[in-house]
Amino acid sequence: IEMQSPEERDQRDESSYSEENQETENRQSVEMCLFKGSSDSESYDQFDRIQEPETLLSHLHRQLADLPLNERDQTIAKSIVGNIDDNGRLDANFNEISNLVRDDLGHISEDEYDVILSLVQQLDPVGIGARNWEECCLIQLHRLDSQASSNAILIFSNSEYLSLYLKKTKQSEGQLKKISGLSDSDLADIRALVYRLVHFPGQQ
Repeated sequence: IEMQSPEERDQRDESSYSEENQETENRQSVEMCLFKGSSDSESYDQFDRIQEPETLLSHLHRQLADLPLNERDQTIAKSIVGNIDDNGRLDANFNEISNLVRDDLGHISEDEYDVILSLVQQLDPVGIGARNWEECCLIQLHRLDSQASSNAILIFSNSEYLSLYLKKTKQSEGQLKKISGLSDSDLADIRALVYRLVHFPGQQ
């Protein structure tokens, strides 16, 4: 057995303690890095989820999922929604939508299509899925309950009335008042109401 002096034993114990202490510190450092990395990654993921804006398409799809539609109707609705442009207008007609779903659904009737389209047009934002400006206004007017909105529906539902209304001349307004029975104040209220409508719902 090799004999060691007290000084040598102290140096050996000191060295052993130092090595163990260093190993513990290294292990703790690695654990802290792993924890920090996981925490940072998680916080970044949460930040990304919070900051990521919802697109118009995803907003509409989320609403469709809540509607009590069967698989066939959902397919038609999703095809309609997929053809709504950034302004909120439907940029496809019945024949185009029909062709898109033909492989999955076979033939769809125009009546079937119109029913689903009317449901899509009830989604948020108001006026979504309209095929033109006039229809966008009508969708919104039907949700209102006032004399002005009723008079506006009268105008926008009649192509002759609407043509005179859009000309905005003294002569055209005189003709419009004569055939519709509306007064100057009625027309002024209609114009004020239409001005306040959302004309490009997709940009909301």
